[in-house]
Amino acid sequence: MWATGIHRRSSGGTLLSTQEISDVEVLDFFTVAPLTHDRWTGELDVRFGLDLTTLDLTTVEVSVPWVRNEILNETATGFFESQPEFIGDISLRGLFDILERDEYRLNLTLGATLPTGKISKRGTTATLTRGVLPFTMQGGSGSLDILAGGTFQVQNDIASIEAQINSVIRFKNNNKG
Repeated sequence: MWATGIHRRSSGGTLLSTQEISDVEVLDFFTVAPLTHDRWTGELDVRFGLDLTTLDLTTVEVSVPWVRNEILNETATGFFESQPEFIGDISLRGLFDILERDEYRLNLTLGATLPTGKISKRGTTATLTRGVLPFTMQGGSGSLDILAGGTFQVQNDIASIEAQINSVIRFKNNNKG
Protein backbone atom coordinates (compact mmCIF):
# COMPACT_ATOMS: atom_id res chain seq x y z
CA MET A 1 0.00 0.00 0.00
CA TRP A 2 1.23 3.51 -0.66
CA ALA A 3 -0.06 6.94 0.25
CA THR A 4 0.89 10.51 -0.45
CA GLY A 5 -0.17 13.86 0.91
CA ILE A 6 0.64 17.53 0.63
CA HIS A 7 0.36 19.94 3.56
CA ARG A 8 0.76 23.72 3.64
CA ARG A 9 1.59 25.74 6.73
CA SER A 10 1.60 29.52 6.56
CA SER A 11 2.71 32.03 9.14
CA GLY A 12 3.26 35.75 9.17
CA GLY A 13 4.31 38.39 11.62
CA THR A 14 6.11 38.10 14.93
CA LEU A 15 4.78 37.50 18.43
CA LEU A 16 6.49 38.44 21.67
CA SER A 17 4.75 36.25 24.23
CA THR A 18 1.14 36.78 23.07
CA GLN A 19 1.54 40.33 21.73
CA GLU A 20 2.05 40.94 18.02
CA ILE A 21 4.99 43.25 17.33
CA SER A 22 5.79 45.10 14.12
CA ASP A 23 8.71 44.33 11.81
CA VAL A 24 10.24 47.72 12.75
CA GLU A 25 10.27 46.68 16.42
CA VAL A 26 11.86 43.34 15.51
CA LEU A 27 14.60 45.12 13.54
CA ASP A 28 15.46 47.17 16.66
CA PHE A 29 16.83 43.94 18.18
CA PHE A 30 17.58 41.60 15.24
CA THR A 31 19.05 41.98 11.77
CA VAL A 32 16.18 40.12 10.06
CA ALA A 33 12.41 40.30 10.55
CA PRO A 34 10.46 37.38 9.05
CA LEU A 35 7.32 38.66 7.32
CA THR A 36 5.80 35.50 5.85
CA HIS A 37 6.75 31.83 5.80
CA ASP A 38 4.94 29.25 3.68
CA ARG A 39 6.05 25.65 4.07
CA TRP A 40 4.75 23.04 1.63
CA THR A 41 5.36 19.45 2.68
CA GLY A 42 4.69 16.39 0.61
CA GLU A 43 5.40 12.84 1.65
CA LEU A 44 5.36 9.53 -0.15
CA ASP A 45 4.71 6.66 2.27
CA VAL A 46 5.10 3.06 1.22
CA ARG A 47 3.71 0.51 3.69
CA PHE A 48 3.71 -3.25 3.51
CA GLY A 49 2.85 -6.06 5.90
CA LEU A 50 5.42 -8.51 7.13
CA ASP A 51 4.63 -11.70 9.00
CA LEU A 52 7.66 -13.21 10.62
CA THR A 53 7.25 -16.15 12.96
CA THR A 54 9.63 -14.76 15.60
CA LEU A 55 8.41 -11.14 15.43
CA ASP A 56 4.89 -9.73 15.44
CA LEU A 57 5.92 -7.08 12.97
CA THR A 58 2.71 -6.05 11.28
CA THR A 59 3.74 -3.04 9.19
CA VAL A 60 6.89 -1.61 7.68
CA GLU A 61 6.86 1.99 6.42
CA VAL A 62 9.31 3.90 4.26
CA SER A 63 8.77 7.69 4.01
CA VAL A 64 10.36 10.06 1.51
CA PRO A 65 9.59 13.73 2.33
CA TRP A 66 9.65 16.66 -0.10
CA VAL A 67 9.65 20.24 1.27
CA ARG A 68 9.41 23.68 -0.29
CA ASN A 69 9.94 26.75 1.90
CA GLU A 70 8.99 30.24 0.76
CA ILE A 71 10.08 32.93 3.21
CA LEU A 72 9.95 36.71 2.87
CA ASN A 73 12.20 38.67 5.24
CA GLU A 74 12.93 42.32 5.89
CA THR A 75 16.24 43.89 6.88
CA ALA A 76 17.21 47.51 7.53
CA THR A 77 18.25 47.79 3.86
CA GLY A 78 15.30 46.07 2.19
CA PHE A 79 13.47 42.81 1.57
CA PHE A 80 14.72 39.41 0.46
CA GLU A 81 13.09 36.08 -0.34
CA SER A 82 14.39 32.51 -0.13
CA GLN A 83 12.67 29.52 -1.74
CA PRO A 84 14.62 26.32 -1.10
CA GLU A 85 13.10 23.04 -2.27
CA PHE A 86 14.50 19.65 -1.30
CA ILE A 87 14.09 15.98 -0.52
CA GLY A 88 14.47 15.44 3.22
CA ASP A 89 15.78 12.58 5.34
CA ILE A 90 14.26 9.21 4.41
CA SER A 91 12.73 7.29 7.31
CA LEU A 92 12.16 3.58 7.83
CA ARG A 93 9.82 2.35 10.60
CA GLY A 94 8.47 -0.92 11.89
CA LEU A 95 5.25 -1.31 13.88
CA PHE A 96 5.31 -4.09 16.47
CA ASP A 97 2.19 -5.45 18.21
CA ILE A 98 3.10 -5.75 21.89
CA LEU A 99 -0.33 -6.40 23.40
CA GLU A 100 -3.69 -7.26 21.86
CA ARG A 101 -6.15 -8.38 24.52
CA ASP A 102 -9.92 -7.84 24.38
CA GLU A 103 -10.42 -4.13 23.77
CA TYR A 104 -6.81 -3.16 24.63
CA ARG A 105 -4.01 -2.79 22.13
CA LEU A 106 -0.40 -1.62 22.53
CA ASN A 107 1.97 -1.03 19.61
CA LEU A 108 5.64 -0.10 19.58
CA THR A 109 7.21 1.84 16.70
CA LEU A 110 10.95 1.60 16.06
CA GLY A 111 12.91 2.96 13.15
CA ALA A 112 15.55 5.33 11.89
CA THR A 113 16.03 8.23 9.53
CA LEU A 114 18.78 8.10 6.95
CA PRO A 115 20.58 11.42 6.50
CA THR A 116 19.72 11.88 2.82
CA GLY A 117 18.58 15.52 3.13
CA LYS A 118 21.04 18.33 2.57
CA ILE A 119 22.34 20.33 5.54
CA SER A 120 24.14 23.03 3.56
CA LYS A 121 21.32 24.32 1.33
CA ARG A 122 22.18 27.75 -0.04
CA GLY A 123 19.94 30.69 -0.86
CA THR A 124 19.53 34.43 -0.41
CA THR A 125 20.58 35.54 3.08
CA ALA A 126 20.22 38.76 5.11
CA THR A 127 23.27 40.26 3.38
CA LEU A 128 21.45 39.73 0.04
CA THR A 129 24.15 37.29 -1.07
CA ARG A 130 23.95 33.53 -1.50
CA GLY A 131 24.92 31.69 1.66
CA VAL A 132 24.01 28.72 3.82
CA LEU A 133 20.41 29.02 5.00
CA PRO A 134 19.28 28.53 8.64
CA PHE A 135 18.48 25.07 10.05
CA THR A 136 14.71 25.41 9.50
CA MET A 137 15.31 25.91 5.78
CA GLN A 138 17.49 22.79 5.43
CA GLY A 139 16.44 19.39 4.11
CA GLY A 140 17.68 17.13 6.85
CA SER A 141 19.35 16.71 10.20
CA GLY A 142 22.70 15.53 8.85
CA SER A 143 22.83 12.57 11.22
CA LEU A 144 21.32 9.14 11.65
CA ASP A 145 18.31 9.51 13.98
CA ILE A 146 16.44 6.86 15.95
CA LEU A 147 12.63 6.95 15.79
CA ALA A 148 10.82 5.44 18.78
CA GLY A 149 7.24 5.58 19.88
CA GLY A 150 4.23 3.79 21.20
CA THR A 151 0.45 3.73 20.84
CA PHE A 152 -2.06 2.54 23.42
CA GLN A 153 -5.65 2.05 22.30
CA VAL A 154 -8.88 1.06 24.04
CA GLN A 155 -11.78 0.25 21.74
CA ASN A 156 -15.21 -1.26 22.26
CA ASP A 157 -18.59 -1.19 20.49
CA ILE A 158 -19.41 2.29 21.82
CA ALA A 159 -16.19 4.32 21.51
CA SER A 160 -12.44 4.27 21.27
CA ILE A 161 -9.62 6.32 22.75
CA GLU A 162 -5.95 6.35 21.87
CA ALA A 163 -2.78 7.84 23.29
CA GLN A 164 0.40 8.10 21.27
CA ILE A 165 3.95 9.27 21.87
CA ASN A 166 6.69 9.57 19.24
CA SER A 167 10.26 10.73 19.55
CA VAL A 168 13.25 11.50 17.37
CA ILE A 169 16.51 10.70 19.15
CA ARG A 170 19.54 12.39 17.66
CA PHE A 171 22.62 10.66 19.02
CA LYS A 172 25.24 12.35 16.86
CA ASN A 173 25.89 15.94 15.83
CA ASN A 174 26.28 16.61 12.13
CA ASN A 175 29.37 18.34 10.78
CA LYS A 176 27.55 21.72 11.08
CA GLY A 177 27.23 21.39 14.87
